[in-house]
Amino acid sequence: MPFQLICVSHGPALTQPHPVPSQHDEIGAVYARRAEALKKFDPELIFMFGPDHFTNIHLCAVPP
Repeated sequence: MPFQLICVSHGPALTQPHPVPSQHDEIGAVYARRAEALKKFDPELIFMFGPDHFTNIHLCAVPP
């Protein structure tokens, strides 16, 4: 079974930054390429990690 690791950073400012940085379109294109790679890989198992989210954000605000 092939193994593939895909990691990306994220944050609320990525979708609606103010002011919009000059690299915004380039960053969006990189995210789109990673999304396509993940779709093509079609994983059977996904591990998600992000312990800071579970200790620093109220659980009602954490997306599933």
